[in-house]
Amino acid sequence: MPNDDLLCLTDVTAGYVASRPVLRKVNLAVGAGGLMALVGPNGSGKSTLLAVATGYLPVQAGEVTLAGRRVKTLSATERAKIAAWLPQELPNAPGYTVRQVVLLGRFSNLTGFGSYSPDDESAADEALRRCDVESLAERPVNELSGGERQRVFLAQALAQGARLMLLDEPTNHLDPASLTYLLKLLKELTAEGFGVLMVTHDLNLAARHADRMAILSGGRIVASGGPEDVVRPGLLREVYGAQLTVVRHPVDGKPQILL
Repeated sequence: MPNDDLLCLTDVTAGYVASRPVLRKVNLAVGAGGLMALVGPNGSGKSTLLAVATGYLPVQAGEVTLAGRRVKTLSATERAKIAAWLPQELPNAPGYTVRQVVLLGRFSNLTGFGSYSPDDESAADEALRRCDVESLAERPVNELSGGERQRVFLAQALAQGARLMLLDEPTNHLDPASLTYLLKLLKELTAEGFGVLMVTHDLNLAARHADRMAILSGGRIVASGGPEDVVRPGLLREVYGAQLTVVRHPVDGKPQILL
């Protein structure tokens, strides 16, 4: 495996019931310094793939590695130091302030006495700043809007200190300003050497902002590569069962889809 691959799935078959795998012989690699968008129809296995990537869901066959290490040999703490997962369904956090929620991202660094170090506090403060939620630090999380909560839990993932970000529909609930801020942040992170795997239903967002795309359909990767390789009318019609027109964006010439 190349040294810059933070995540590598090799011939992975996985699911929640042994007789009905959700993923079938999936091969996928996410390198440092790049943003990969994982797209595909509802029920194709995108969220399951993220669960496998984090080690939360064991594989039935094949191999998953994080930074070159086999996931099944890593403890939860070791996995958390490599990969951070932002799930689609954000957890409830009654009674917690924004800052407390972001600090929870530092759990893998806690001492035996369960106390946060100055480094943990600094990491949380930096994540609050980078996700533009500093001003909300003392607010109860459950009083925030959906978009604000999304940025808070992204800050928690960032505070974790992992170099691989696994994001499941991170653009949900975001207004245009927040979406623009998120895309700018992801671009900064990849420039700093982070690897990002982002699940999204927004094909146009993926085509414009991802370095690479992969299409998951029926539990299999049916195409992967640059947006130019993946966003093709015939392939999209086959995967989504809809007639889609592909045009060029007037600003950067990237492929864009008209319904």
